[in-house]
Amino acid sequence: MSYSLAGSCHFRRSLGFSFLHAPSRLGNKMPASQLSQRTSQLTQRCGRLVPVCMWLFSTTLGSHPPVEKNGCGIGGAFGTAKPELGSTPFTPEGAVKLYDEWAPTYDATYSSWGVETAEKAAELLEKMRMKATKSQNNYTVLDSGCGTGVNGEVLRSKGVVDWLSGVDISPASLDWIRRRKTGVYNNLVVANLEDVATKPLPFAADTFDAIVCTGVLAYVQNYADVFTEWVRLSHPGGVVIFTHFRWYAGDGSKSAAESLQASGKWHLLYESDDSPYMPNNPDPSERAKRIKYFVFQVNK
Repeated sequence: MSYSLAGSCHFRRSLGFSFLHAPSRLGNKMPASQLSQRTSQLTQRCGRLVPVCMWLFSTTLGSHPPVEKNGCGIGGAFGTAKPELGSTPFTPEGAVKLYDEWAPTYDATYSSWGVETAEKAAELLEKMRMKATKSQNNYTVLDSGCGTGVNGEVLRSKGVVDWLSGVDISPASLDWIRRRKTGVYNNLVVANLEDVATKPLPFAADTFDAIVCTGVLAYVQNYADVFTEWVRLSHPGGVVIFTHFRWYAGDGSKSAAESLQASGKWHLLYESDDSPYMPNNPDPSERAKRIKYFVFQVNK
């Protein structure tokens, strides 16, 4: 479909003035107050034309999802570029390399992208804790894939944890927490979630009231092993809160969770709508990613 500039006549008339005559009208001598009023009206009417022109342009060349505002990220500007995020293999080895090198600047980059997973996970955990039947004096939480401790800081600030453990595959990220975020975690362990079938996480069964995992499952292949390990570590009635952006992409995560539910190990309490993951990431492919939040309650 194409559009002719001749069609702009309709828009000119609908706005109440003609572009062809506007210069001569504004050029006539008139009282300053009337000129100011006319100028203000002209500015407002031009402003109304902008969305129309943008609509014509997008319709002609193809529309795109509204992930940007004013040519920038949501909130006014794109964040820090991190091309390695998309180019590094989604493997345990790739994760160690990427996040070890990224640890000193990860928090600042994370913040610049407008990521809200820590805050939203904490809100969900707060709701789950309020519904818990056990004593509220010692609520234990595992941050599975804790990275540099972004989740932990938010969980502590909201007062929704009493004992917080963290595991991550990146030694440098855990060292960053130990040096810069003293007191956030009670203990930290280097661990590979892909190996939990043969190397279980170093915690006894039924240890945690809740497990939180955000922005991690893209690096997981053995979902059944990870989910089974989370069930092992959780108290009966405990909850597992996690995010994922490939749930319906056939990567095995959904089928693994449903298999555990069918066997009576846990059941789904909550599944969110899709929401932006990294809305201010300057990389369009990363910025386009949308995630879901899940809450499963452990039965066993």
